[in-house]
Amino acid sequence: MLLQLNNVFKTFGGIVAINNLSFEVRNNQILGLIGPNGAGKTTVFNCITGIYKPEKGTIYFDGKNITGLKPHVISKLGIARTFQTIRLFPSMSVAENIMAGRHTKCRQTWFDSLIRTPKYFKDEKENWLKIKYYIDLLKLSEYTTSIVSSLPYGLQRKVEIARALASEPKLLILDEPAAGLNNKETQELVDLIYQIKAMGITILLIEHDMDMMMSLAEYIIVMNFGEKIAEGIPSEIQSNPQVIEAYLGSE
Repeated sequence: MLLQLNNVFKTFGGIVAINNLSFEVRNNQILGLIGPNGAGKTTVFNCITGIYKPEKGTIYFDGKNITGLKPHVISKLGIARTFQTIRLFPSMSVAENIMAGRHTKCRQTWFDSLIRTPKYFKDEKENWLKIKYYIDLLKLSEYTTSIVSSLPYGLQRKVEIARALASEPKLLILDEPAAGLNNKETQELVDLIYQIKAMGITILLIEHDMDMMMSLAEYIIVMNFGEKIAEGIPSEIQSNPQVIEAYLGSE
């Protein structure tokens, strides 16, 4: 098991955001996390990646207790993520933004970079070869030197995913990656996620596009008001009365 959440509990000013949530993510699985707005999904992601520390419960990644660790430590262990609202460095180029994702993989020290040692040049060459690989994978070659803020939203989303992949994660967390994308871009995203899985990377996904989620996820966790109300394969989730009530309400 790659990721385990055990009875995770998180509040904000007395409001319960996550209530004793437990679930597991298997190696090389695409697992979907769904629920109405305000269900606590992004808070779960923030607890996993160290932005928030849960008051109770434990989070294990690859056999290690990561509960409350700093985000950069968790990133170095092999978890990368994208955000609901794209967070790039707007005045930097596409290549520079993706290179920012390599910071946990750099082997040079500040001294190496200061005096340009052989170790610095070797590390820089290896890193730029990796960046080129991800640029090619996401079909961003013609935009390599473009300032990222000048690109349309769909391309910026690709850059953010490429930056996350540049850290060579074991687990990639995607928070509503299809938000704001048109149908063509959404299909390209689905194809990309399958490619990422084929690379041996596990994917944890929040997405409000239910057609996309039901076709893509192998297993789904459903949240409502901070609690898990259902889990199962897509066909089970689609017919679950509690899930239908959470999304549509009941008389």
